[in-house]
Amino acid sequence: MNRHFNPDTVFPPQAVYSQGVEVPPGGRTLYVAGQVGMDLDGKTPEDFESEADNAFSYVVKVLADAGMEPTDIVKLTHT
Repeated sequence: MNRHFNPDTVFPPQAVYSQGVEVPPGGRTLYVAGQVGMDLDGKTPEDFESEADNAFSYVVKVLADAGMEPTDIVKLTHT
C-alpha cells in the first residue's frame, strides 16, 4: 500500500495530489510532487531566490516527513 505525505510544514496542495508518495515493495521509493515557491501564508516572495529557497526547503521537509534526507534523492528535476 502506498503512503502519502502532506506535512503541515509546506504550502498545502492547491489541487488533489499529495506532496509525497512512498511506493513499495522491495525498497523505499518516494515521489515528491512539484513544490511551489509561495510562503506558508500563500504569498509569493518578492524575489526569485526566496521562491527557490521555499520550493527546495519544501522538498527537504517532505523527505523529512517520510524519514528521509536530501542524500536519499536519486533524481531532482527543476525548471
